[in-house]
Amino acid sequence: MQRPVVRPAILTGLSCALLFGPNLLVAGKLATIEYLDAMQSIEGAYIAISRFAMHNWGDLTWFPLWYAGIPFQNAYPPLLHLLVAGVAWFLGITPALSYHFVNTVLYCLGPVALFWLAWRWSGSRICGFGAGLLYSLISPSAFLISNVRIDLGSLLHIRRLQTVVFYGDGPFVCSLAMVPAALALLDLALAKRRPLFYLLAAMGLAAVVLTNWLGGATLAFAVVAYLLSRREPRRDWPVAAGIGALAYALASPLLPPSTIKTIQFNAQTVGADYHMGWRQALYGLVAVVALLGLRCLLDKTGASTHLKAALYFAFLTCTITLSAEWGGIYIVPQPHRYHMAMDVALCLTVAFLLEPLWSRAPAWGRKVAAVIILVAAVAQAYHLHLYADGQIRPIDIRKTTEYRTALWFDRNMQGRRVMAPAAAFFLNAFTSTPQLGGGFELGTPNWTNRIALYAARSGDGEMSTLWLKAFGVRAAAVGGPLSGAHYKGFDDPHKFVGLLPEAWRDGDDYIYYVPARSDSLAHVVRSGDLVVRPPINGLDLAEVRRYVAALEDPDLPLAEMHWTSRHSARITAPLQSGQLVSVQVTYHPGWRAEVNGSRRPVRADGIGLMAIDPQCGGPCTVDLIYDGGTEMRIARAASVAGFLGCLGWSAFAWVRRRRSVYV
Repeated sequence: MQRPVVRPAILTGLSCALLFGPNLLVAGKLATIEYLDAMQSIEGAYIAISRFAMHNWGDLTWFPLWYAGIPFQNAYPPLLHLLVAGVAWFLGITPALSYHFVNTVLYCLGPVALFWLAWRWSGSRICGFGAGLLYSLISPSAFLISNVRIDLGSLLHIRRLQTVVFYGDGPFVCSLAMVPAALALLDLALAKRRPLFYLLAAMGLAAVVLTNWLGGATLAFAVVAYLLSRREPRRDWPVAAGIGALAYALASPLLPPSTIKTIQFNAQTVGADYHMGWRQALYGLVAVVALLGLRCLLDKTGASTHLKAALYFAFLTCTITLSAEWGGIYIVPQPHRYHMAMDVALCLTVAFLLEPLWSRAPAWGRKVAAVIILVAAVAQAYHLHLYADGQIRPIDIRKTTEYRTALWFDRNMQGRRVMAPAAAFFLNAFTSTPQLGGGFELGTPNWTNRIALYAARSGDGEMSTLWLKAFGVRAAAVGGPLSGAHYKGFDDPHKFVGLLPEAWRDGDDYIYYVPARSDSLAHVVRSGDLVVRPPINGLDLAEVRRYVAALEDPDLPLAEMHWTSRHSARITAPLQSGQLVSVQVTYHPGWRAEVNGSRRPVRADGIGLMAIDPQCGGPCTVDLIYDGGTEMRIARAASVAGFLGCLGWSAFAWVRRRRSVYV
């Protein structure tokens, strides 16, 4: 009697369900919680971006809430946050609940995507399922890195979950879930050689980069590893390069060159000193030589293409991570964070290495192994469920210091800028009050803003007050040693006592007003009052002191500034010849100023704020508009042209194929 054959589609669906299910068992609780008892995490910043997007769908060009204003795309690679905002709007739920729901779904889909990639590369569902199962249940980095193991508390705990829940780095985990899918789409495009598949692959690549910058770097390593394993490089590399160019064209309005340059620059100084120099170039050269040596070795052994790709991917991610963890050598900025990418590569590699053993084993051996694997997987899934249940804890957010601080600002500041380092991550999850800090320091294009933040936190009262006034801050939240906030913010919480008027007190948490002659962000100044030379550090105060004195000069007229949208404002002031308007908003080439419809010069002063020459006397009205400038116009045109061009090419190719069939 012939054994019934199970349809391939059913096997595929069953494999996906068996991978999605255990991950849902582990992380499913997260999808039902609005705020977590993890106020040390950064997730509040991501919720804030989604909240802003949800309330400003038609005006996502300038982001005025962080760092004295920045381009929206600089707040963070925005794809995940736009998705969260869309889900929140569609389901009628809060951005916080939507954030956890979306993160849970993508967390569960990560192993499924790895299954698809491993199956596509190897042609084996068993191999793909093994890779997905490993990624679901273990974290190889815990076995290799003592810091990770100690932080997790056990070899059997899962780093992905801890990263999402405790640290709040959902975008990185979500982008890693997209990396295998993007690679699979690229492989499909190179196999099919059709424009529609080129477009799908480009969209997959763009989605990863637009979700997280570390995920984008991981994708680059993975694509290089994949292409190195191909048998026809002369045929594949140009096509892959074309797909990559199309992917960037699609993504460029949300990731223009200026944003990439800003992130690349700031990444070298966030978290530690990661300045890139000749040492990193030398280390990188050694890594490239070692990679080419590994390629020669694998070519001689006759290893399969999919095993080569996985080994190259593992080599790159392990080299970056373990050279930093074991040897204190960094090749790229923030190398310790790539251990999450290393986990993906190692799970893929182990599955490919075990594939020959499985295929050559006798039938009874495979059955015994399957039973052992099943029992171990169920036990580990249950263990992770208990671990997750202890990690995923809800909180009454209204009782937190961060929420109460934000509520006071919302009720009392009427949109005036504040500084709240202790509540910076969560502040704009509850209020649209702009702040000098923010949640993504890599995205600020103004280096002096970072100097001001550091100097205000660590300097004495007089220095801190000068920097706060220079950047238009009207209130500062300070947490003492007994503050309920997780982060305390200021090194000396008592430095404003007697210097600034106290506005609010709640236990050991305080808010101080920063007095100013005018609450406007626009000020009339003389040309000699502006900061010309960028300060070397927070102690370099000579020109900053002169500028602040000009803001308080009663002989200068007052200017009024009113935001007419999220990306435009109107400034009115009585001016005399030679006087300028200083605007305490971050300068960007995308800003333009107009007086009666005529353009006026806009430039950056020495601390990165805007200076406008209205070239008018008497009552003057200046319209300030941010449109992104030439860079954004080119990016939008490239994105639309790339998308429509590929669709048109696909339609033309389809028509030609249909005609050839009938002919």
